[in-house]
Amino acid sequence: MFHREQCHVQHNNYRNGMIIEPDLMSHPKFIRLKSILGDLAMEYLVRLWAHCQQNKRGHVWPAATADYVEVVCTGRSHKGTPVFQALRECAWVHERQDGIEVHDWDKHNASLVARWNRLSKPAQAPAQIAMQTPAQTSAQTPDRTGQDRTGQDREEDKKEKALRGGEEGGNSVAPPLPGAREASQVQWAALNARLQVAEVRSRNGELGVNGRGVLKKMREALEAIQKKQAHGDFSLLDLRECGL
Repeated sequence: MFHREQCHVQHNNYRNGMIIEPDLMSHPKFIRLKSILGDLAMEYLVRLWAHCQQNKRGHVWPAATADYVEVVCTGRSHKGTPVFQALRECAWVHERQDGIEVHDWDKHNASLVARWNRLSKPAQAPAQIAMQTPAQTSAQTPDRTGQDRTGQDREEDKKEKALRGGEEGGNSVAPPLPGAREASQVQWAALNARLQVAEVRSRNGELGVNGRGVLKKMREALEAIQKKQAHGDFSLLDLRECGL
């Protein structure tokens, strides 16, 4: 698999994302896959690997089928699952009795998997401190009436923050929908894969005027996706409006 050059190359939000090696295009397994699937071979692989990272799914997909892999890689079901068959023939995926395994994804992304494991472990409770800190003491100090207002103060603080948010003209960004961040990442990675293929063809002088125009649009679309993500907007970019 192609690793070391991270999928988030230009976007820090994904500094812990999967990594992709720059020599993929010269790897014999990839060359064989491309001879079967054509120029979209890299995009199919990126979608396959991105699905491993999405929701921390990992390299083994229990109960997954050939049709499931086909949909993950192409976005639709195809009779005979040609993409899955090519991936299996070139040993990028393996069929198991309990599902599908993506070849060596966990080994190439061992640091990412280790980070998942660390974050999934419950944090150890710190040793109980006998003496309260000044902040804790002041937070629990009763008012002049002799009543403890700690809970009430916290509730009033929440209301005040809510009011401040409204007074600021609604500039706060709504949290992304579940799965939106991952979907945006997959779109970026897939488009970046297409761009890498086009860049190589451009350097080899294989692109005409129309091809160079598409290459420019892909660069602009990638930049647009990154700007949206930087502002907390993880909605998918309409590539048809970008001419792609």
